[in-house]
Amino acid sequence: MGSFYKKIFFVKITSYFPYLFIFYCVSVIAQGEANIWYFGTNAGLNFNNNPPTPLLDLPTVGMFSSEGCSTISNSDGDLLFYSNGEKVWNKNFQIMFNGDHLSGHNSSTQSSAIIPYPGTYNSTENRFDKYFLVTLDQYIEQNPSIPNKGVCFSEIDMTMDGGLGGVTTNKNIHLFGTSTTEKVCVVPHSNGCDFWVICKVVDSYDFYVYHISSSGFNLTPVVSTTSVFTEASPGQMKVSSNHKLLSYVLPPYSANPGLYVFNFDNATGLITDKFSDLTSENHYGAEFSPDSKVFYKCSGSRIYQYDVSVNSNNDFVASKVTIMSSVAGLQSMQLAPDGKIYIARLILNGFPNYMGVINNPNVLGTACNYVPLQQYLGGRFCMAGLPNQLNSLIPYNNILIENEYCNALQVSLENNNNINSYSWGLSYASAPGTFISSSTEANPIFSFPDYNQNYIITCSVLSNCYNKTYELLYRPTVPTYITPTFNISTTEYCQNQTPDVLSTVSTEGILGTWFPNNIDTSILGTTTYTFTPNLNQVQCAYAVSVTITVNPVVSFSFSDEVVCKNGLIVFPNTNGIIGTWSPTSVSNTQSGIYTFTPNNSCSPSATWQVLVVESFSNLTISTYNTTIIANVDNVNSLLLYQLNNGNFQDSNTFENVNPGCHTVNVTDIYGCTNLSSSVFVFDYPKFFSPNNDGYNDFWNVFLENSDTTLSIFDRYGKLLKQIRQDEVGWDGTYNGYKLPSTDYWFVLDYDECGIKRTFKSHFTLIR
Repeated sequence: MGSFYKKIFFVKITSYFPYLFIFYCVSVIAQGEANIWYFGTNAGLNFNNNPPTPLLDLPTVGMFSSEGCSTISNSDGDLLFYSNGEKVWNKNFQIMFNGDHLSGHNSSTQSSAIIPYPGTYNSTENRFDKYFLVTLDQYIEQNPSIPNKGVCFSEIDMTMDGGLGGVTTNKNIHLFGTSTTEKVCVVPHSNGCDFWVICKVVDSYDFYVYHISSSGFNLTPVVSTTSVFTEASPGQMKVSSNHKLLSYVLPPYSANPGLYVFNFDNATGLITDKFSDLTSENHYGAEFSPDSKVFYKCSGSRIYQYDVSVNSNNDFVASKVTIMSSVAGLQSMQLAPDGKIYIARLILNGFPNYMGVINNPNVLGTACNYVPLQQYLGGRFCMAGLPNQLNSLIPYNNILIENEYCNALQVSLENNNNINSYSWGLSYASAPGTFISSSTEANPIFSFPDYNQNYIITCSVLSNCYNKTYELLYRPTVPTYITPTFNISTTEYCQNQTPDVLSTVSTEGILGTWFPNNIDTSILGTTTYTFTPNLNQVQCAYAVSVTITVNPVVSFSFSDEVVCKNGLIVFPNTNGIIGTWSPTSVSNTQSGIYTFTPNNSCSPSATWQVLVVESFSNLTISTYNTTIIANVDNVNSLLLYQLNNGNFQDSNTFENVNPGCHTVNVTDIYGCTNLSSSVFVFDYPKFFSPNNDGYNDFWNVFLENSDTTLSIFDRYGKLLKQIRQDEVGWDGTYNGYKLPSTDYWFVLDYDECGIKRTFKSHFTLIR
């Protein structure tokens, strides 16, 4: 959107009267809370200027910090207060009311951190009315008998002392520890309102993350147990600009020296392992690039760079690049409001009045452009530390141009977390507040009725944390129109010929719609098709038309045919239309698709499909009890199976078949296969119980399609009964007497599909 900046101006007001317009170029607008730095021995930088200018206004006894410090300004970049962890000074460089004897230490790497008190933002003063100041003692335990050392926090009320601020009675509230890791980070909560304070516990695997909301400082931390054990030691801990990554360094004398990168969830406050580079270098300074993809660390005389956008730890370690390895005394690193990383250089390194700067920290390799003596401090001294700043504190939105169209403009808010409702309006600059159009969408589009007017775009937002009104003064550019062109292959078609698709994007990239929207070749004659460009696109364009002529055709088709393999098949009749077939001959052994192309250009080609069906042989039958299975070599899904005169079926299995002689027939849906085989199923009951209960009261052997003679004998060979096929069976009596429960023998003479056979066996009578 860089091409749009020349037209974009931002105006912030809280009411419509008076209409005082303060214009800023959107490309350089930033919140000013981190624009003033005080550090070292009365050193300071003013980032309200670009490039930043040295601040020489601190008195000689204004502040000394060998390492940690922090500074906060209002959103306009005006100083509010600053601290070295031991004291806090107001904007007049005086120790703030009750601001002495804090529990931090100026020789703690990150001796303090300033956090706004959510819900106390004062839009008149462009600041919060209350802040929390977290302080850290140095890592060497000073006096275990003093209970308020370690990690503590105090509350600052800016309404005290005539607006200069003061520390309330909530002072040096002990959080944990008697010694510290000298590290603390402040991270905005994902809800756009609250904040997280991240601390590391000494001699532990745990991180403590405290939630600060409009309810205050929650003393119960979110505890994350990681794989890294840390002792009390100096060095910076940093959070990336996207609030998703956390870095931690441990010096070579630690139990687990190295660089560690963690995942941070700014919705839950949880921390998890991600990357590590376990080296024994003298780690101290650390910082992420503005785009959160590159990480830097200082190790005495060297600056190293890592790519944190990689996926694996091996790739992370392999991405390590030495940016500079010549000057000793490189200490703290801090991302500044101008998007550059500033590096503290101790007075001991011979250049006490200068700081090193990484000018392009988003760029991998030495093209990141580190300049060792870039930032002059005006004769003041830099020590090991720089302000522990959070560059973005409050939910702050600019109206941005998302898309600039030929006759309209799409806008949005730069940051839109936690916004509950939008109220947009477009008005003439000469009549502000009288809306021409309005919207409640997040990304509305506004059209301009007159290109020779200045307009004001107003956005009022309501969130869980704040409500504000923003304005954008905009003058549209008078558009130029072009005539869109299209790659249309022909303007004449045969009736029902497949037409070209009317592209809705011209060769110049113009989007639009056609009416009619598709070429219809079913209608003979001439039709005009008109392309109308869409609204809300960058380039304006005229409507254009094209005339399409549809000529009559002879249309025909062929019915697909099926032929048994090696059967007779010839090309179908073309009704006198001359043309060519492809392929030129018909195969009766292989299925195929044949295309007939008429010599007449307005007669379309037609296809004819021939399905050649295999005929099958070698039918074999297998039986299992009362199940018949028909098996055909090289079977396919076209085959159908029939038992006796029953219905044909897809399955080759027939179950629960009655004993006797049966015929299995096999064909296919086209009649190319005709197979038949007889099969005999034999079974007989193994027992019966003639007790008149309706179940197994008679014994018989029934065989379908077979002549049988069945004789029943006792164990001594005495003939008891001869049964015909039309009889119900034997009831277990002889001459009217019930015979006892025992085994009985039978002889069955039967016809097995034309073959006379005899079968002997026995069965059981049960009473």
